[in-house]
Amino acid sequence: MKKTIMICVLIAGMLASTGCFGSRVKAPKGVFAPEEAFAEIPHSSFEAEWLEGGMKDEDGHVYEEVYDFVLVMDKAVIPYTVSGKLIQTCGYDPSEGTWNVDRRTEDVTQEMDLTMYHWKLENNPAYEYTETFIKTGPNTFETGEPDHPTGIHFTVDVLSGGTNLKDESGKTNLPGGQWTARLHLESNDKSGVNFKGEAAIDLLGGSYGYNDLRWVVTIDELKRVEKELNTTDEERANEQQEGFRKIFPEADSFDVMDFDLAQDCNKELASSDFGDVGVDAAAAAKERDGVLLGWVVNAHSKDSYMGNVSVSVAFGRSGTIRGLEFLELEDTPGLGMRAREDVFREQFEGKGREALTVTDSGNPRASEIDAISGATITSNAVTNAVNAAIYYVHHYTDAEELANQENQAYNPAASPANRLPKEQMAYDTAYEVLMSISTYDYQLLAEYAHPEKGIIFSPDPYVDYNEDPVFTPAQIREFDSGGSYQWGYFCSSETLIKQTADAYFDDYVYTKDYLHCEQVGINQVFRTGNCPENAGELFPDGVFVEYHDPGTEEFDGLDWSSLKIVMEEYEGSLKVVAIVNSCYTL
Repeated sequence: MKKTIMICVLIAGMLASTGCFGSRVKAPKGVFAPEEAFAEIPHSSFEAEWLEGGMKDEDGHVYEEVYDFVLVMDKAVIPYTVSGKLIQTCGYDPSEGTWNVDRRTEDVTQEMDLTMYHWKLENNPAYEYTETFIKTGPNTFETGEPDHPTGIHFTVDVLSGGTNLKDESGKTNLPGGQWTARLHLESNDKSGVNFKGEAAIDLLGGSYGYNDLRWVVTIDELKRVEKELNTTDEERANEQQEGFRKIFPEADSFDVMDFDLAQDCNKELASSDFGDVGVDAAAAAKERDGVLLGWVVNAHSKDSYMGNVSVSVAFGRSGTIRGLEFLELEDTPGLGMRAREDVFREQFEGKGREALTVTDSGNPRASEIDAISGATITSNAVTNAVNAAIYYVHHYTDAEELANQENQAYNPAASPANRLPKEQMAYDTAYEVLMSISTYDYQLLAEYAHPEKGIIFSPDPYVDYNEDPVFTPAQIREFDSGGSYQWGYFCSSETLIKQTADAYFDDYVYTKDYLHCEQVGINQVFRTGNCPENAGELFPDGVFVEYHDPGTEEFDGLDWSSLKIVMEEYEGSLKVVAIVNSCYTL
């Protein structure tokens, strides 16, 4: 005999409405079969016992009858039996000569058999799985078979939920709903590893035919705990360090951050717009001498198409993303699994100063991620897992403070206070343009392009309108297409530069880390080579900001380079008219 846990719930709302033709005004009991109330709900068996009934009005137009019913659903995810009262109110329409019925349930009791657990993959009915549990007490269970217990015990302490689950037509309330159980997990395995903890799981009611992949969370959670129990603290720490090193190979060591911070962060994330996300671990990445390089944050989302997605995100000192790796991703091959491809993962690099959103426009902006075609749910889950990591870095590390310090040191727009307004505007605009250049954000760059003159790109310091290309804002937006363009000639070379925008920016625009260079000036040329400079002469009404990298001692400074962003005033703001590369030439 199956032992069950009793949960009393009230199933709200009307169950069904149907019509029946008849010639009699006074309806006898049973004019409407009670099993019709559950006709759309797949079930194993149904029983109903008539209790009472009678007319409710003097005209004989309203008849009500009450049944005790028992609905058995032994093919549900967690098999259960629903019982209670079914009230059928029959109304007679004299003009049509028909009876109609409204149905509702009261005093519903649901008996769940937690010793059995069924699930199957959506869209793959052939793949089915059954998990069995060993009942060891009124509310206690152990995973495994009676002859092969796993040593993991759990107690169902609280089981509650709602009952407004609709069928596919959206009309009928199913007996059941989404339930949340609080599991108190405890283990004492043969190796002496003791574990106590809690885990919230989802138990979705309804029938076997209305499956939902959240049903597998119970087994996944117990298997995860089982793996944890069989791993020593030292093995766990080494595995975590190896994971950090994979995403941040430049670091020599990783100082794991206090897990209490992650728990505090997760409490705040619970009220965010990122869905069911959380931070699992975090560490400061450091060089051999202890100098901070950045952070690694492991985070997850439970909103992916086929379960959980877990990511490891590497951040630079100022909180920008350096890289993304997947720790867990189960999805449809050819669709959601494409999230592992570089073309999707690399979108996150350089971002991270603000929360990210997903777009299917094909032209993502600075804070947007282009969705995987046919896998928007997975794209959102991955992006929100990354958002959880971003939130942690900017609220629970020094990234925000370091970013402000770097802005002071590297972005003159943040200092000094006595700068002229036009100079301040030039620094502000140039820095935003530089940000767009460093992340290949051509949509943002197009917004800063001069609407009438466009931007002329010069691969060397001598700007020549006869040879160097000019691109309008609309043409700059097309850089994302990956097409090849002609970029003129470098210095005295006779070879025409023909390459994609990304390649040209790598070779002739953002050739050094100008966002963090030490020398930045307005209308100032830090160093010249054999090729003459003419930006100041060519744009007498403009202003330019130059970012200069002085080179290295290894090459006696001959590997220096500079980038000029030339701007002119347009309708009260500064717009870019030229982007000029300078470097040592023979």
